[in-house]
Amino acid sequence: MILAIGGIKGGVGKSTLAVNLACMRALRKDVLFVDADLQASALDFMALRATLAPALPAPTTIQLNGEFVRSEILKQAPKYDDVIIDVGGRDTTSQRAAMAIADLFLIPVMPATFDVWATVTLNTILSEMRQANPKLKAVAVLNQCPARGQDAEDATSALMDPDTYETGIEFSLMKPRIVTRAAIRKAQSAGLGINEFKPVDTKARAEMKAVYKAIF
Repeated sequence: MILAIGGIKGGVGKSTLAVNLACMRALRKDVLFVDADLQASALDFMALRATLAPALPAPTTIQLNGEFVRSEILKQAPKYDDVIIDVGGRDTTSQRAAMAIADLFLIPVMPATFDVWATVTLNTILSEMRQANPKLKAVAVLNQCPARGQDAEDATSALMDPDTYETGIEFSLMKPRIVTRAAIRKAQSAGLGINEFKPVDTKARAEMKAVYKAIF
């Protein structure tokens, strides 16, 4: 599978989700992880992991940008079981190149008004990109949700309102969601996925595992 993780709204925890999924998948499969975000946060994480936790499985990690995202991954993909691509939080050549070859496009969305609004533009882009890649599927996941309150439920209603999108809804919304938890940040600073971090945060692990299972 070629999985791309992106969107057009920054600050939604995209790279954190990407590295967690990549580390979990690397426990079972041979994974190519591509950092196609110019901020290179995921690349920095993988370098930290190699330093602080060298004994743990890790995906093969490279950095690509622009049209090279498409051309180089097409060359490399047959060597791996899965490819996971982390692209920047805006409409870029890199993101469209990833969409052109991905089997699944994962859209992290924070349960906030501006983040929900951003999916309207992204929905149009998905509609356009399906002309180049008819097999492309897209799914949104609510990320960085507050532990309490109605925000996640309100965002779910807004995301799934067909009147919001002129071309119809081009993505589904998975049931699992990720809640903002300190353990995820602590794991990241140690070069670990939340599934590897101790002391164990059972809720954080369960949420990430549910998203993983919904994808793979």
